[in-house]
Amino acid sequence: MYPLSSAVNKQSVLGGQVSFGPLQRKVQGNDAVISPTLTAPADVLTDRLVGKLLVQKGFDIPFYISHHTGGHLGNVAGNDGVAGGDQVASQKFPNPTIDQTMAWSGSFYPDLAGVRLRNIELGYGGWSYGYSSPTMRSGSILRNGRGVTSAQDAFTRIFGGTTAAGNASPVSTRKPIVDQVLAHWKSVRESNVRLSASDRQRMGDFMDRMSELQRSLKVTVAPLCTSLKQPATDTPGLNGQTEKTPSDSIRRFSIWNDVISAAILCGTTRIFVVSVHDLFMPFGGDWHQEVAHTQDQSKLVPSNRDFFRYGLTDLARKLDVDAGDGGTYLDRSLLHWSQESGDTTHHGMNQAIVSYGSAGGFFKTGQFVDWSNPTAAKINQYGVFKNPGILMNHWHANVMLGMGIPKADWPTVNNKGYGNLWMGMQFRSGYSAAAQAAMGDPLPIITGG
Repeated sequence: MYPLSSAVNKQSVLGGQVSFGPLQRKVQGNDAVISPTLTAPADVLTDRLVGKLLVQKGFDIPFYISHHTGGHLGNVAGNDGVAGGDQVASQKFPNPTIDQTMAWSGSFYPDLAGVRLRNIELGYGGWSYGYSSPTMRSGSILRNGRGVTSAQDAFTRIFGGTTAAGNASPVSTRKPIVDQVLAHWKSVRESNVRLSASDRQRMGDFMDRMSELQRSLKVTVAPLCTSLKQPATDTPGLNGQTEKTPSDSIRRFSIWNDVISAAILCGTTRIFVVSVHDLFMPFGGDWHQEVAHTQDQSKLVPSNRDFFRYGLTDLARKLDVDAGDGGTYLDRSLLHWSQESGDTTHHGMNQAIVSYGSAGGFFKTGQFVDWSNPTAAKINQYGVFKNPGILMNHWHANVMLGMGIPKADWPTVNNKGYGNLWMGMQFRSGYSAAAQAAMGDPLPIITGG
């Protein structure tokens, strides 16, 4: 279903036909409606905010990726392998996710003064993957096994010793233990020839992270940010199927969004990954089997609608404040909402991306784009015939371009886009050589490319 629009245009790009048009809100009662899912209070989802929204569908992960966490942010190897075949084969080519590549790029963080955390994952975690030695961009690809589930814990990590009264805790004059560990490691590394290559790698990876810890402990937070108050206690359980009332989820995301927006405005952290398990509704059964597998729209639509309303749009509104350069912090940002599946459960084709912010003017917002190509030969997706669209690697490459990350910093495997392109045999006819060759370039329509 297309969002509301005053026009639907068609254009031939990248060897296919694309449908697009401007977004339009319609006020129904107290709500502003763009689509059944993209609905929020009219005084929140204003025309101004709609102009900063970009709605896209037709992004493809071209194999049966099934249950996964890595596909959201560009590491298709991050799947559970239960289906075998392409799932298992793709696991041999892991790469960092886009958040980790940004976090360790000198182009994204040219100056780490005031930055206590390069990035942080909120919620259950596991969506973020990075090098075991991120500074050197080497070693194994590791999954962040668990995120931060408490807003108060996240606040402490981001802002340090700020107290509820707004007074910074006294700074210890004792030499940090990490300094002594680093000095000892340097001595061992330079003098002990018996260290095996693998042991040296493991110790080097560990000390790389210790060095980052040392750096973060020495960061001085800007004076205005030391007056911030710790957030109220949230409910960190985050198991959507045990939520007693939707108000638990609404309250949690409001508190989290307060912490996220404060961190971005203060510059103490600029990258957040949030895993959403909340249902925003009472439900006592097995959501995975009874709702996701059956594609029960009577529950999926209101659940996603409430996250759009109380999660994504609430954060966009809190960032849409003057940044002192004629724009807002939201204008500088990209808030990116993705799903595990496309329009068929566990299948990666025809995925939707909903985003706020233009990444400093790189993206043309206020519109929707359907990248699926009705003029191409349909792909037999395990018995379901689909129009091919744009490969997800191309979208993730555009996120990198929008954030100013040079291509030299990107991990690329078998393609010119971001990350590993793994393509099942039955998918390969759907994507032209020209489209694949352009995967490292700005996308038409939504950028100046």
